[in-house]
Amino acid sequence: MIPFLLKSTLLMVLLLVVYQLFLGREKMHRFSRYYLLAALLFSLVAPFITFETEHMVIPTLPTIAVDRVVEATADAAPTVPVVVEQPNGLNWQMLLWGAYLTVSAVFLVRFVLNLTSIIRRVRVGDRKPLAEATLVLMDEPSSPFSFLRFIFVSIKDYQQGAIGPELLTHELTHVRQRHTLDVLLMELLQVVLWFNPLVYLYKHAIRTNHEYLADEHVVEHHQNVKHYQHLLLDTIFRNNTPNLVSNIGFSLTKKRLIMMTKRTSKGKILAVKLTVLPIVALAVFAFCVRYAEPVRAQMQNKSVKMEKIIVGKKTVEISSDTLEMIKRLVYERSNVKFRVKGGEWHKPAYEELPDFQKRMCLVGLTTLKVNAPTGAQLAEWSNTSKFGLWIDGKHQKDNSILKKYKPADFSHYWVSSLCKNAQHGLNKGKQFQLGLTTNAGYEKDCRQKEQKFQELLQQVRAQKRN
Repeated sequence: MIPFLLKSTLLMVLLLVVYQLFLGREKMHRFSRYYLLAALLFSLVAPFITFETEHMVIPTLPTIAVDRVVEATADAAPTVPVVVEQPNGLNWQMLLWGAYLTVSAVFLVRFVLNLTSIIRRVRVGDRKPLAEATLVLMDEPSSPFSFLRFIFVSIKDYQQGAIGPELLTHELTHVRQRHTLDVLLMELLQVVLWFNPLVYLYKHAIRTNHEYLADEHVVEHHQNVKHYQHLLLDTIFRNNTPNLVSNIGFSLTKKRLIMMTKRTSKGKILAVKLTVLPIVALAVFAFCVRYAEPVRAQMQNKSVKMEKIIVGKKTVEISSDTLEMIKRLVYERSNVKFRVKGGEWHKPAYEELPDFQKRMCLVGLTTLKVNAPTGAQLAEWSNTSKFGLWIDGKHQKDNSILKKYKPADFSHYWVSSLCKNAQHGLNKGKQFQLGLTTNAGYEKDCRQKEQKFQELLQQVRAQKRN
């Protein structure tokens, strides 16, 4: 959790500083809107994205291991570990989580109450169609504000004609450009990340940008900046709006009034974009690219020994040490146990196994040798009283089922004596156990072994990197 918060916060700071230095001062509000939203979302997602570079091979001198034997003297006292019991205290982690969830719940309740307040106003107020929106007339005095496709105005101001067309154009711009969606996103992020002050800075920057966009459209449409500025100053003192809406009096500062008359050339806009994009690309590279740990190759005269094994239908060539690690992994995950005659069953360490038993760990990975039976063999195996029959691992009750097959239907077979302790049930009185693998079963077996081998290989490579 801590690494995520650190990386996310650093990205938020960097991208917000870029906005304030390059975009916030220029009249390129549409680009700025999408930049702010993308910067915020990228800062939250980037900690989970990782691009790993290729391994570098760094040669090193061979390491010489020196064994050292320390002999204990007769008067040397043994070292006894001292166990100190920790007193039971407050579980600070649970306490912090409790505090976090409590404050998040408060913000969530606040969000729901504000949303309920807006819905109530929509239901209670008179509604009239207006262009691409719906006008909602309210009893209480308030400056115009909008939420989704609804524009809220005072019924008294509406009836007296005190609402200028510039103010309605302003709110219509919020509706058409769907600014409410940005506001809702920020409110939900605030519920989760209420402790991060940068969320509030992004929220203020996004809502201020909304006002820039609406102001820009009003100025372009009505061509009377001074009159529009006076209207804004008249309405700001009557502001009585919920937190979730876009209202005309939000962040009415000197900078916003100046922005209405500011001009930014197309050449400067292009130059700013060409400056910002490389910085963002550099941030992506710095925060998402992880350098793989270098592989250190020993400078020795002999090369790494490679071994070939057949897995599925593929011939795989891997180093002997990787193969050894795979055999160890298979053995450690198996339920194989050994015992000396008369002794107890136990599972010795992998290092204690003889070489032939280590090689047996690969039996479950390597491919069965293609070995089709003959017609005469199939006829002999039809004897149910003598052979216990398995086809693709499924025990068969009646060996006469072999009459439905021909030799070309099988890819492999094996025959072995049936142990006395296995001569019961369907195998009662039988002497041999017979396993047959069909062509379809062989194909399935190959696919499964290839998949299992790749999984083991990935785990071994991950162990080597660590």
